[in-house]
Amino acid sequence: MTFNQLANIKNIRILLSGISLVLFCFGESIGQNLPKKKKAAYTSEISIGYGYGDINLTWLNFATVLGSFGGQSYSNIGVAHISYMQEINRTFDIGGTLAYSSGRINEISKGKEQKIASVNHFTALINGRICYLSKTALKLYSGIGIGAQLTSEKSTIQNLRKQNDVRVSFHITGIGVKFGKKIGGFTEVGFGDKGIISAGTYWRF
Repeated sequence: MTFNQLANIKNIRILLSGISLVLFCFGESIGQNLPKKKKAAYTSEISIGYGYGDINLTWLNFATVLGSFGGQSYSNIGVAHISYMQEINRTFDIGGTLAYSSGRINEISKGKEQKIASVNHFTALINGRICYLSKTALKLYSGIGIGAQLTSEKSTIQNLRKQNDVRVSFHITGIGVKFGKKIGGFTEVGFGDKGIISAGTYWRF
């Protein structure tokens, strides 16, 4: 890993620490200004989900259509992710997400595609979530997450050359719905590194 990549990782860590502090303070300030409500039965949540249409897929395919991806195309299997969220109050949650996706870069020649590289994306996000409706068995919410993504690209035609890159990662949840009490399911629509559409299951405790 080069010096510039190490510097980028250090800067991203500082950024994430600052964002975590801001999100926590924001949630606390909201809680102090809201009328007191009965404490929720479950305040912690672990969820596992799968998303499709992440920013890597949408952006690179858009570049392919425009012809700016150098006669290449990109495809992946979607994004698997696991999250932990902690309820600060009945309106605001904070937590984190780990995500993984695997894809391939193809070279397009005479209408045919040939694989020239395999790509793995490892993502870590810090999330904030605002709930418009927060009932025991139903939640309606939006959210935002920011973090870092490590991309490992392995060429299949240049003596298996490997290349690693780190970039800032993000995800915006436009609208999300959770249904169920202690165990339930969720569906989200958004844009970023978890996919345009995502669904899965969760466990509250």
